[in-house]
Amino acid sequence: MDAILLQPPLTVMAQKAGFNRLAALVDLGLDYVGTSLGTTRSVIDKKEELVRRVVKAFVEGIHFYKTNKQASVRTISRLMKTDDSEALEDAYNAYAVKFMARVPYPALKGVEAVLEDLAKTNPKARGADPKRFVESRFLKELEDSGFVSKLYGK
Repeated sequence: MDAILLQPPLTVMAQKAGFNRLAALVDLGLDYVGTSLGTTRSVIDKKEELVRRVVKAFVEGIHFYKTNKQASVRTISRLMKTDDSEALEDAYNAYAVKFMARVPYPALKGVEAVLEDLAKTNPKARGADPKRFVESRFLKELEDSGFVSKLYGK
């Protein structure tokens, strides 16, 4: 194996095992789809209030992660089955600071990159408009209502 793509906390654990770090995706400035939710257009149309509540809970979950470091690190430790404090600290900082936006609007260029990759095996994806796959109004509603600002105390 010449290279592998890993996410925290596995990055630190791999380095400790002797692997060299070539780059960190988050530091490359690439647009990609990270923290996001997915559903069908019909669910959005038929169960709009449910979608609104799920998106709100998602934003609240991001807030909890960002503002409750000890609980978040314990969760990472349990899920990744590691007590490596350096790896856990790296993972928390990567996600809380770099990966997760307070309001996780999808990056259209990231969706475009996914579609380009998908087009290699699915011709329907070729030339598809990334905007067709993104519905940001629920996030915008939360942001415009002041909910996110109140959540973070600003």
